[in-house]
Amino acid sequence: MKVFSIDTIAAISTPIGYGGIAVIRISGSRSFFIADTLFCGISRTDKPSDWDGYSCAYGKIIYKDEFLDECILSVYKKPRSYTGEDVVEISVHGGIYSAGRILKAIYDLGVRSALPGEFTEIAVINGKTTLTQAEAVIDIIASKGETELRSALSMREGVLYKEIKAVSDSLTKLLAGLGVWADYPDDEDIESIAGISQKNIHNVINNAINTLSKLADGYSFGQLIKSGIPLCIAGKPNVGKSSIMNMLSKAEKSIVTDIPGTTRDVIENEIRLGDLVYRVFDTAGIHETHDPIEQTGTALAKKKISEAEIVLAVFDGSRELDKSDEDIIGLSSNAIAVINKSDLPQKINNEYIKSRYKHIVELSAKTSDGLDELIAAISKQSKRAVAGTDIILNERQYSCAKRAKDVLTETAERIEAGLPLDAAGVLIESALAILSDLVGESPTAAVTRSIFENFCVGK
Repeated sequence: MKVFSIDTIAAISTPIGYGGIAVIRISGSRSFFIADTLFCGISRTDKPSDWDGYSCAYGKIIYKDEFLDECILSVYKKPRSYTGEDVVEISVHGGIYSAGRILKAIYDLGVRSALPGEFTEIAVINGKTTLTQAEAVIDIIASKGETELRSALSMREGVLYKEIKAVSDSLTKLLAGLGVWADYPDDEDIESIAGISQKNIHNVINNAINTLSKLADGYSFGQLIKSGIPLCIAGKPNVGKSSIMNMLSKAEKSIVTDIPGTTRDVIENEIRLGDLVYRVFDTAGIHETHDPIEQTGTALAKKKISEAEIVLAVFDGSRELDKSDEDIIGLSSNAIAVINKSDLPQKINNEYIKSRYKHIVELSAKTSDGLDELIAAISKQSKRAVAGTDIILNERQYSCAKRAKDVLTETAERIEAGLPLDAAGVLIESALAILSDLVGESPTAAVTRSIFENFCVGK
């Protein structure tokens, strides 16, 4: 269990390894003592402890008369710092050995190594940031694309906190009204005065349920963005599925031959198109066969079609449609139809394909003609798939939002069935406690510990 004290902590906040700069962060009451001891200024000679906050200077780090490195030293005085404590940051040349020597000198002067996420955890404890804003820090670092980053930045700005705070405030006001009603139950006008008419109770609880439902519903879409949107490439053998996979991946991920049935298993690859990441599945050709291995491949392909958020149904434009193509159409009517091999004389019934699919792209995987149109079609369909994901909840936040929504849903149903208002107040208090945990206004030690253990040491 983490035990917080007045210890001064330090860690390297930049990735360990070779780089232009390594930043060592120190936070706590001994920060300026460390800076005064180690820093020898060149551009200014006064002690860092005498500087104004938000100041920096060029100089050298010297310990026990040994020159360790040049640096830029920055000071931030409490409470106007990331952690709310006195903070010093030492920017030195990147590299494992150089930064490590300086960090060892800092430890020798009575500073301990920071635990994972401890700087940010102290910031939460000192009221410099909310728990949901702190969680957004790790999402910003881990963002793979524009949509995910935009959501993380919104969370960092406190969008989720404001949403939950508005719900909590409305429920708190309702709870206060119920308290007034409990004190004056015989007053005929008390329901109107306290704002606890049946209509008002119904509106407040249902507005809260709607807000929490919207947040919780976005969770699954958020996971799509974080883990990659599943995109399945399907079709009968030898229509060019593997060539399309390689073209989208810009690498030879799938074996391409003229022999039908080359791909017998599902080949997976992660790619980026625009600001989104996709998990692309190149599947075995779907067709009737007595070969048990090919039957297994066909079954897996059909499973991936059912699981995928986006399906590319690939057809060979140089051949007439057959029964296997009809099977694909039956499995993937909401897919993007890709008519491949547009560089060859066309025999496919285009009008029939147009009658079965809303989105059609003509493509040559051999020459890449039509690639831009394919990417645009995928992007357009993706935007519908991830619509409404301005706020992406993590698993802990989702769990809290769903639990609070379930409690309020039960409250509304039981009030409708005749539950006394004082008993309804107990349920509303329970929902408020869950929302308080969500935004971190009363987080338990177990909750905060599990969150910050996932952070890097220097954050």
